[in-house]
Amino acid sequence: MERTVIVMDTREHKGKKDHILSALEAMGIRVVRSKMYVGDWTLLHDQRVCIDTKKDLQEVYGNLIGDHERFRNECIRARDAGIRLVVLVEEGGIRDVKDVAAWVNPRAVQYQQRLDGTLNPYCRAAKRPMPKAPPVSSRRLAGIMQTMAENYGVTWAFCEKDKTGETICQILGVPQKSSSRPSAPSTPAGGSDSTSTGTGDAPASSTVDRTGT
Repeated sequence: MERTVIVMDTREHKGKKDHILSALEAMGIRVVRSKMYVGDWTLLHDQRVCIDTKKDLQEVYGNLIGDHERFRNECIRARDAGIRLVVLVEEGGIRDVKDVAAWVNPRAVQYQQRLDGTLNPYCRAAKRPMPKAPPVSSRRLAGIMQTMAENYGVTWAFCEKDKTGETICQILGVPQKSSSRPSAPSTPAGGSDSTSTGTGDAPASSTVDRTGT
């Protein structure tokens, strides 16, 4: 049987993705590097689904709050090109966007500690200027993520870091060679299956804050 080939975007820092590359290699998958139109990972022979990996929810926060326009433009490019863009977030304990509303954002914790005077003065955060405003709440972040799913067709998925390689294969539809059944990847926004193409129902309004998105 011919080996499956997965494309890795050239802009991905190879050293930071060794855990993914090792997992894919163990599954007999060949990885080639090429500049991608959107995302970080896709199949060489079928690029209708592209995966954008995020190392944690803090990176997602930075993309959506600090660099919203660039991220939105990538989602628009994918939608207009007929590409299903899946944002795969390596964040343990999160299964779907509704869970994000209860996420404890380290930025919010550090902000409160600075107000209380309990922040360790030797930590990196203490050396930065005091933010002019408190961090966006996790509830609102979840609302923004859901809005991105509804308006631009992006799918949110979540997994543990040691399952990223397996989850990429599941999303791309690559058969698993392992005889043991891998853990099911986390549920994307509004879906009941991590490989679902739909965004489904929006989370209840009591769970996420979608104002200002």
